[in-house]
Amino acid sequence: MRRLYEPRTYYRRCRTFLESYRPGGPRVARPLRDLLAVWRSVWLLGVRQRGRRAYWHFVLSTLLRRPWQISHAIELSIFGHHYRRVAADL
Repeated sequence: MRRLYEPRTYYRRCRTFLESYRPGGPRVARPLRDLLAVWRSVWLLGVRQRGRRAYWHFVLSTLLRRPWQISHAIELSIFGHHYRRVAADL
């Protein structure tokens, strides 16, 4: 489980997912608390945690290639952090 959710391999799978993901429906406005989640993600995953290089590669490549999916990329990054914590407890 730990290898499955290792940052580099997890973000690689997320990148593959985002390449084919086509959300349907109307766009939803993001509340202010989502900006706080982005800031916490940047601080925790992009500065403090192991795997920050993989995080920045994933986020910046999403911004350059598919900027409209950045909110999904941040959300998947946060999910990955939780998955790694659960896997570490197994």
